[in-house]
Amino acid sequence: MLIRRLNEILKKHRLETEYGHSGYYMAKPRIILHRVRQEIQNLTPACPSDSKEREGEDIEMIPTGEQVRKRIPWNKGLKMSPGYGEARAHSFKGRRHTEATKMKIAEANRGHIVTDEMREKMKQKAQERVGDKSSNWKGGKAKINTRGYTIEYDNSLPLGQYSRYRPRYRRVMEQKIGRKLLKSEAVHHINGVKSDDVPENLYLCNLSSHRRLHNEMSQMIMELYRKGLVIFNEGRYNFSQRLLEQMV
Repeated sequence: MLIRRLNEILKKHRLETEYGHSGYYMAKPRIILHRVRQEIQNLTPACPSDSKEREGEDIEMIPTGEQVRKRIPWNKGLKMSPGYGEARAHSFKGRRHTEATKMKIAEANRGHIVTDEMREKMKQKAQERVGDKSSNWKGGKAKINTRGYTIEYDNSLPLGQYSRYRPRYRRVMEQKIGRKLLKSEAVHHINGVKSDDVPENLYLCNLSSHRRLHNEMSQMIMELYRKGLVIFNEGRYNFSQRLLEQMV
């Protein structure tokens, strides 16, 4: 009977509400109601086995094989509650697959060949989720990396790059000279401030000349130190008091 079938569905989802589904989430009342509706839609009337069954009586509903294969997922159309994605990601943080799980994954992937057509499809799908199309897009604002250089997002870089952020001084120099920088070329900051990327502070040179410039700067500091114009204090070089008085 239809009522008996509905009671079985409610009993099943009542257990999921109490103990959770596979330990990953706790079912909510609206999810249970959605599942019950899906179950009702996927049910079809069975052939009456009782010849005495009268018209108007409830007929037991059972799913057919075709409906089982084409069953609509219970969560289709449901929106994720605010903060659910972050909470679930935090719950999985630090977890690692066991050796048994790794063996199962390896066995499932054994013999699976990725064709060139599949690679092209995956590449196209990845291109649809980069830059401002990504869910993690924050505007591509310029920021300072760990080396002190200002980096910014560059959409012209190829997709295979580790990151599409690159130093801003390279873009400024390329605009200044009207062409792309070569791999053998370097950009030197004249005043030594790595985040100062104005064209007047940038000098184009090759790699060996760039190293020579930094070596000359170090030698000049050593010469000033020997003359007492620069002092070394607490791991840093600073101007001496005598040099500061002369500068004033």
